[in-house]
Amino acid sequence: MPKVHLTQQFADNPPIVKNKPKMDYFDTLVPGFLLEVRSTGNRYFPHIKVYKRSWNMDKAMIERQILPRWGNARISEIIKQDIQDFQAGFILKTLISTPVWIS
Repeated sequence: MPKVHLTQQFADNPPIVKNKPKMDYFDTLVPGFLLEVRSTGNRYFPHIKVYKRSWNMDKAMIERQILPRWGNARISEIIKQDIQDFQAGFILKTLISTPVWIS
């Protein structure tokens, strides 16, 4: 369970995992934040780009919705009600911005 400063450069090119299925690297600045590196080399975006055509929507959601809201929060500080409020707000915004065609 090594602790490192998780940067984009580290995430883009993490150390190769040998002799175990995975290695968790914990961030030194954000408690509870970790990068899981598998011996197979799978990482979320490179892996998902191959299998999911809308992967860029996942990335946009993380950058526009998740990080601004909880980017500096500890995992232990996020409670069930926070997630429910986020979901309800997201659904409401989606409903408001979606045109309804009545025939």
